[in-house]
Parts: sequence; structure tokens; C-alpha cells
Amino acid sequence: MARLPDALERRTILYGKPRKPVDFQALGDDYRAAGRLSDACEAYEKIPAEDARRARIADLKAQAIGEGDYFVLHRIDARGEALSAEEWRAACEKARAQGKLRYAHKCALRLADPALVAELEEALGIARPLEADEDQGADAAAEDGDPPPSTDS
Repeated sequence: MARLPDALERRTILYGKPRKPVDFQALGDDYRAAGRLSDACEAYEKIPAEDARRARIADLKAQAIGEGDYFVLHRIDARGEALSAEEWRAACEKARAQGKLRYAHKCALRLADPALVAELEEALGIARPLEADEDQGADAAAEDGDPPPSTDS
């Protein structure tokens, strides 16, 4: 693995005018080898040859699914390489198995699976907003001077 560029060099390489030609595929591979998938994605997006770019991003997508890395998957999805429901579900399961509950939650939101979202929100300790009927019941009880009904079982 070659020496990775520092932050300023990286900025120049990816967004500026580098002094010498850049092999974006090799740069992305080096970032991947270092575990920096987001940086690898940025480098791969700059590969001029479309076939090579698509192949590298597809490989990166498979790795991100295997690692349950929502952040990288969201970036790939937003750039036009749409993920299927099965891929989001696989990423959700991998993230959950690895203890990445926030990533699993984000994947579940993309799936629009309310039961899975609720399960992960409970695991994360995220308070769910009251439903309209529950909220009105609490307001009515407060107006009567009575405490709101207990939700404890």
C-alpha cells in the first residue's frame, strides 16, 4: 500500500488541480486497504473509464453491505447506483450483528419496514412520539387535573 495523501493533498487530488496525473483506481484501492471506504468511494468516483469506475464501486458496495456501512451505501445509492431492498436488508442485518445499531436503524428506515424500525429504535432507546390518540388523551387528563395515564405495564 502506498502512502496515503494527507488532508490537504487529498483535497487537491480530488477537488483541485493536482500537479501530476492521478491513478484514482490505485488511490481508491489504497484507501480501501486502509479501511477508509468513504475516501475510497470518492477516489473511485473520479475514475475516468466508466467500466472500471462501475466495477470498483460495485466491489465497494458489496464490501459496504458486508460491513453494514450505511454511510458509504447511502453515498453510492445517492450517486445513481441504486440499492435494492434485499441489499438494504442485508446491510441492516450485518450492521445489527456487528453492533452498529444506528447504521442498522438507518438501513431499516430506507427499507420502510415499520416493525424493524420500531425494534431498532427500542434497542437504541429512541423515544417514539405519541400517536395522535395517545397525545389527546394526555391533554384531556391534564385539563381535568388528573395525571396522564401510566404507560407502565
